[in-house]
Amino acid sequence: MWHRHELRLAVDFEAVGVAEPEYDLRGFSDPWMGPGVALLTAVMPHYQQITGQQLSMERAMAWHPRNTLNDVLWRSEVGIPLPDQRTPSEWADDPLHRARPRS
Repeated sequence: MWHRHELRLAVDFEAVGVAEPEYDLRGFSDPWMGPGVALLTAVMPHYQQITGQQLSMERAMAWHPRNTLNDVLWRSEVGIPLPDQRTPSEWADDPLHRARPRS
């Protein structure tokens, strides 16, 4: 939920329950959120400040492949194309490229 230009609350009704905080951020590194992990990097300090919890970029990125593969699976099963029209195979390879350290 946004209030003006400020993220106030993130709610995931798909998997409501107690989980590690990095799980909440797993989608911020998805391919349609922009190149690399810039959005995730920008959101993490705000999340930490609001919740008072320390976060691990590594743990947030560890959730990313599962999130990406789940998205590929359900879209493929119901015949919905992926947002950028890549193939499921190309989409599934994406987490490996996004998680690589940049030089």
